[in-house]
Amino acid sequence: MGTEALLQLIEDEYGDLLSSEDIEQLEEAVAGNREAANTLRDFDLANGADMATTFRAYRGSY
Repeated sequence: MGTEALLQLIEDEYGDLLSSEDIEQLEEAVAGNREAANTLRDFDLANGADMATTFRAYRGSY
């Protein structure tokens, strides 16, 4: 789904609550997020490469 389609979904759902300034900010944010996602998607990892961080659920103390 492209940037324009995502923005259209947001406007369809919340358009009556958003000002033109809000929509402009959303356009910038969505475009930036899509660019970052595409950059990450295009980065090749070797088979078996570990993630940069490891998730550990918080259990009250480490």
